[in-house]
Amino acid sequence: MDADATEPSGSVILFFFGLAIIFIVTMFWIAVSWHRFILLEEYPRGLFPTFRFDRILAYLGRVLLIGLVMALAFVPVSLVAATVGASVLSLVLVAVFSVFLFICFYRLSIILPAAAIGQPLTLGEAWAKTVGSSGAIVVIVIAAAVFQFLIQLVISALAIVPVLGALLALFFGALVLPMINVSILTTLFGVFAEGRELR
Repeated sequence: MDADATEPSGSVILFFFGLAIIFIVTMFWIAVSWHRFILLEEYPRGLFPTFRFDRILAYLGRVLLIGLVMALAFVPVSLVAATVGASVLSLVLVAVFSVFLFICFYRLSIILPAAAIGQPLTLGEAWAKTVGSSGAIVVIVIAAAVFQFLIQLVISALAIVPVLGALLALFFGALVLPMINVSILTTLFGVFAEGRELR
């Protein structure tokens, strides 16, 4: 068998790369529109919400920024864990630090809805506005994790149904789960950045 025949062609790779770009832009479009709908009460003027390229680009930039910060923050603990070796101590260390990073992520993540509505915040401003929020964030994260686990069970159950099950699983996995996280970020921004009350 010709080895080249089993390798994907350049056009196929470009197709899937383009598809991935479209998917990412669409997800960010939905996220930005949802933030603006909740925080600014900006309603769609037609069938679809307004495509705000500048806000989507700003959103993407801040996602990359937070990802970079989280990756850099995890480097020291990874080095320590590697030095200690595979042991209970290293596992506990990584687990505790991971929880700390989760809290840090949600504290910093209010820069995302801020970018979506055109009221940018720096990381320092986001950190300052969420002082004392760790307990609330832990509760929110736990509740979200439980809900997402239940959604995953639904997705797994639907996946066994031919065609329709796959489509429903794709709907829940690609839209419902991300929207839960987007709604959490919107709520955090509203409460800690704008001083809104939970209702």
